[in-house]
Amino acid sequence: RYRASFFFEERDLWPQVMIDMGKLKANSIIAKALYSLEHFLYSRAEGVIVSMPYGKDYVIGKGVEPEKVFWLPNGVELERFDNPEPIDTTSEISLCFERFRDKFKIIYVGAHGPANGLEVLVETAYLLSASNQEIHFFLVGDGVEKEKLVRIAEEKGLSNISFLPAVPKSQVPSVLAQADLVVHVLRKVETLRYGLSSNKINEYMASSKPIVTAIEASNNPILEAECGIAVEPENPEALAEAIIEIYEMPEGKRRELGLNGRRYVEKYHDIRILADQLETILGWKSDTRSFVSGEAKESALG
Repeated sequence: RYRASFFFEERDLWPQVMIDMGKLKANSIIAKALYSLEHFLYSRAEGVIVSMPYGKDYVIGKGVEPEKVFWLPNGVELERFDNPEPIDTTSEISLCFERFRDKFKIIYVGAHGPANGLEVLVETAYLLSASNQEIHFFLVGDGVEKEKLVRIAEEKGLSNISFLPAVPKSQVPSVLAQADLVVHVLRKVETLRYGLSSNKINEYMASSKPIVTAIEASNNPILEAECGIAVEPENPEALAEAIIEIYEMPEGKRRELGLNGRRYVEKYHDIRILADQLETILGWKSDTRSFVSGEAKESALG
C-alpha cells in the first residue's frame, strides 16, 4: 500500500527445522502451505536476512538471487551485562542459589523444548551424582518438556539438580553471574548444517563464564572463541567428562576461557556494531555488499 521496502529477516528455517526434527512431514498440507508462504516472502522481499552463517545456501537453493541474501548474526546488548539488574533476594531462584552457594554451579538458562534436548543434562547429572558431590546443576526456564524433565530427575532420585522458573531477560545476566560453568545443548538436527547463531550462546559469552556445549553444526562459536569445550550432542558421558575437565581446571584458566568468550562477542556480536551493519544492508551500499552477504564467514566477521 505504501510501497515501502520489504526485507525478510529469517531467524529459523521454517518449516524445514520441524521437518528435520521429525515433527512435520514434508508432504503434509501444513508443510506445503508453509513452503508456499516461504516462497511468497522470498519473492516479494527486496532482501532476505539470515542469522545462520550458511543460511544463504538454503535461501539460494530455493531460487533466490544471491545478491538479495545477507547474513547478519544475532547479537547481544553488552550494557545489560555490565550493569545487570539484580534478582529479588527473596525469590525462589535467589534462595536456591544461596542454599547451594558452596557448590560448583552449572547453569542452563533458556527454553525447555524438544529442540533443546535437555534430557542429556539430567542424564549427565545422574552420571556425576555419586562421584562428584560438589557439582550442582541449575536449569532455569520453562517449556513443554519441563514437566517431563522434572519427573525423570525425581525418578532417578537426583539431589544435584534444581529446576527453577524463568526470569525476565533483564535479569539473565545476574543469573549467569552465579555460574562457575554454563552449558548449551541441542539435539542433532539436520538444519544445523546451515550453521548456528544463538542468542543464548552470545549471552553466555557476554557473562564471561566458561562454556561446555554439545551441538553438531557447521560452525561452533565456542571453539572459534576458545571459551570452552565442545562435545558430541546427546552424549551424557562426553558431556560429563567435559564438565569434570572444566571443574578440575585452575580458577585462573576458567577465568581465561570466560574472558575469551567476552572478547569474542565484543568483537563480533555487539548489538551496536550489528545495528550499523543492518543499516548498511537496508541502504544497499554496493561497496559493502560482499561484507554483509555472507559469501565467506571470514569476510563477514572481518
